[in-house]
Amino acid sequence: MIYRRVIFLCLALGFCSVYSVPQQNTTFTIMLNPAGTKQSTERLIDNTFERSIAAQAAQTLKQKLVELFPHVSVILTRTPGQATASTHNAHFANSLNVNLFVSLHFYQETDTKPHVYLYTYSYNNALTLQPSDFTFYRQDQSYIFNKRSSMQVADSIQATWAQKPHAHQFTTHKVIGFPCAPLIGVISPAIAIDMGIKKNTDWHLYIQPLIDAISAIIQAAE
Repeated sequence: MIYRRVIFLCLALGFCSVYSVPQQNTTFTIMLNPAGTKQSTERLIDNTFERSIAAQAAQTLKQKLVELFPHVSVILTRTPGQATASTHNAHFANSLNVNLFVSLHFYQETDTKPHVYLYTYSYNNALTLQPSDFTFYRQDQSYIFNKRSSMQVADSIQATWAQKPHAHQFTTHKVIGFPCAPLIGVISPAIAIDMGIKKNTDWHLYIQPLIDAISAIIQAAE
């Protein structure tokens, strides 16, 4: 197996982290990152913190995916009641060389029909999509190793949710690339999904759409 060594200059931390990234995987691994860090409980939705809502959604989504795909590994960056720093999540995902990193977020919806926003990490369009091996990259440049794959994943989800019956449930906006904090430092294909809900229990409405979208990605990779 051929390995690509990626060396990050972590400027804020003052040290280098080295990851060996295999080019191929024998199993499909998904990491779900519910919103919420040690520093923030995130947004307030129907008198409930987003951190709690996202954790419940991630736990339920994991259970459903494992039932449907026993051969797929689904890992949570945290469990309900826990919170971690986003930089830790990136190190966690990179060390396990996950195939897909999905960050789940919710906000208080005010429109009659809820909206969904899809994000990939991007901050410098001038960066090449073909990074060199054994080259020094800052942590915020790690996304270039799978920028194209991240865009393909996001486009796949957008396409799935633009069809019936999901198109009747909510409006899915086109993919946006910007410096999305929860995705910083993640080498693998990564996407953040921001879902509008009116009640703190409405996260249930997104479980099946998420299953449908992720199922399509898993099947395409097999």
